[in-house]
Amino acid sequence: MPTAAAVEKKSEVHEAPKDGLRETVESIVIAFVLAFLFRTFEAEAFVIPTGSMAPTLMGRHYDTTCPKCGFTVKIGASEENVDDDPNVNPWQRQQFLEQRQLRTHTCPNCRYEANFALGGREEGELPTSYSGDRIIVSKFPYEIGSPQRWDVAVFRYPATPKTNYIKRIVGLPGETLRIQNGDIFTSAAGEAEFQMERKPPHKIVPMLQTVYDNDFVLPELIEKGYPARWQNEFPTGDGTWKPSDDWKTYTISGKHAEEAWLRYRHFAPSHDEWESLVEGPLSELQRQRIKPQLVSDMYAYNSRSPASSGGYDLDVLGLHWVGDLALECELIAEDNQGTVTLELVEAGRKHQCQFDLATGVATLSISELPDFKATAKTKVRGACKVALRFANIDDQLHLWVNDKLITFDKPTTFGPMPFRSAQPGDWSPIGIAAQGAAARVSHLRVLRDIYYVADEARRMMSGPVSDYKDLPPRRNDYLPMFMTDGPFPETRYVQFPLDKDQFFALGDNSPKSKDSRLWTGIDSSGHEEYYVHRDLLLGKAMFIYWPHAWAPDWAPSAKLGRFGTVKFPFYPNFSRMQFIR
Repeated sequence: MPTAAAVEKKSEVHEAPKDGLRETVESIVIAFVLAFLFRTFEAEAFVIPTGSMAPTLMGRHYDTTCPKCGFTVKIGASEENVDDDPNVNPWQRQQFLEQRQLRTHTCPNCRYEANFALGGREEGELPTSYSGDRIIVSKFPYEIGSPQRWDVAVFRYPATPKTNYIKRIVGLPGETLRIQNGDIFTSAAGEAEFQMERKPPHKIVPMLQTVYDNDFVLPELIEKGYPARWQNEFPTGDGTWKPSDDWKTYTISGKHAEEAWLRYRHFAPSHDEWESLVEGPLSELQRQRIKPQLVSDMYAYNSRSPASSGGYDLDVLGLHWVGDLALECELIAEDNQGTVTLELVEAGRKHQCQFDLATGVATLSISELPDFKATAKTKVRGACKVALRFANIDDQLHLWVNDKLITFDKPTTFGPMPFRSAQPGDWSPIGIAAQGAAARVSHLRVLRDIYYVADEARRMMSGPVSDYKDLPPRRNDYLPMFMTDGPFPETRYVQFPLDKDQFFALGDNSPKSKDSRLWTGIDSSGHEEYYVHRDLLLGKAMFIYWPHAWAPDWAPSAKLGRFGTVKFPFYPNFSRMQFIR
């Protein structure tokens, strides 16, 4: 049996796919695309093998759906990458893959744990393992200029320059970078004060992680006594939000003058609760024991458990509270009466966006900052149907109406806000209110920002990562206290000074990324080499030109070993052919 080191991929970014027939067919198509691209700018094509940048960029992974709620789940399969090791014979390769074959995965939406059996699945066929995204990397931007913060860049790994890595540039030359509370802070050379580095709006949207999508609600769970995630704050009287039969849409009549709140509470069934729900309706005692949780840094991409693990990985559910949230919904207003308010709560502070349906004016406010107020004209006026996205990310409020970013009359940034533990309102962190307005909301989605773990090489051990000050850096048996109750301790921070021509790089999949935080090299001056020197930069990741292809249900299929059942013919996956943000 080969060791993990023997089969470790030699590069995080490979220049040629080696996945057999499927990649051969796809490469023919790709060649035509590249012929045109190379005419226009200096570029190079790469394939992503690992999940360190997921979900922005996919390495080898499974595309499957939750057998309960139908939510689409992309699950990392980088552990199965052994194609490049010449020391692995076919028998060893098969044994190695069987030990790393997908065993279970946890749906990020309904938290159902789907169970896979070796040689098959208890709940359907073994899903197909797909190779990673193929991307175009342009060398031109860094030949005439420098990387910008939040760029996705390809570079040579400092410890082994023949190995190519792909990460997001977050630290720039001449500054000291700090990671704390999941965010990025910097101070300029010679300055002691740190400021938060805010992601620009066009980066925020593609980097958001889905916490819960109400289009995949399970009415049968609610019928069995499990609480709905969206509930009336005061569930009495005619002036409340009425759910549809499938619990996907909520309607309010607008006949009452009082403000009526519909609130999201993060009820996520545990493994034991799911076992009870499968058996039948919950007892009164079981219902009383159910508590809402705080939103954590769960990454769906990491929710797998391989056959060799011998059990469920506790850190799959996330180990850190994430307070930077966003709400998406479709709003239908019936007339120009009343107001509709969206609310995001972080550490007890209420961040609101209120729409006056008579004028279309949106007003931003924050409960503990009486002087904070910004207004803008929007299309949320009168009888209307609009798609809304309201976000509190990096101490800044953003609003999109029909996917268009709204510009307000004043800055929408705030802070810095002092850290404090979660407050009672954080267990109901999102709300929608109507006052005197007849309205309907649907397509409700709760999202969160990326949480950067404050880790560093000197604290590297095996096991999940913890940011909290009075807890060991990593503990295999640690479940976060905030999952059901608080308070919990303040987070630690780590700092990295950067000199001339030095850049700091992080992966979007922070718990599963070997990036600048964890490098242990020593430079020529005897300092820790946790940075990317300008000379190692290869280019800027520009475009996903060929994600894995799709095949229709009616297409003929064939068994291809560990790749599961593969269907022919292939069809381009146009939805993921996009610029990299």
